[in-house]
Amino acid sequence: MDSTPPEEKTLYKDAFLSVKQTQGRFVTIDRNKTQTGAICIPVTPDNKIILIKEFRIGANKELLSVVKGACDYIDESPIDVCIRELSEEIGAIASDYEITPMNVFGLPSLSKTNGRVVIARGCEITSQQHLEDGEKIKTLPPFSIDEVRRMLLAGDIEDAESVSALSYYLLLASNS
Repeated sequence: MDSTPPEEKTLYKDAFLSVKQTQGRFVTIDRNKTQTGAICIPVTPDNKIILIKEFRIGANKELLSVVKGACDYIDESPIDVCIRELSEEIGAIASDYEITPMNVFGLPSLSKTNGRVVIARGCEITSQQHLEDGEKIKTLPPFSIDEVRRMLLAGDIEDAESVSALSYYLLLASNS
């Protein structure tokens, strides 16, 4: 197998992302700082799952999802990202964090961006949200595992990273 990196041409770059053309025909879109992050499943002390509703520009609508975010620097751990994003997006802290082996590439044909699934157990909302500029996130009341299962089966959760992470969590829950 040829290990020579493919030729790349930068088509667009700003402070946040880059659009590159590879091998003269493939286009990729990636963040500039890091390509990794965390997809957090906030689980309350009574084993309910906290979901959010967030307007997503690409989908042009509000989507149900779990809490997630990008690493701010190369060495930031998925747990550190999860702690920060829980605080920012829903004003919560957790008593225990578990990094799972599940790593999700949301759009692998277009981006290297990926997120490690982290289960945040014992989540409690302790403060207000601390949203970044442009974020519009609503915290929803916690859902039971059965409610989340029904929402997934009905197609109510359309965010691919959230679907993957929640499906993984439901598989874990059914095996315990």
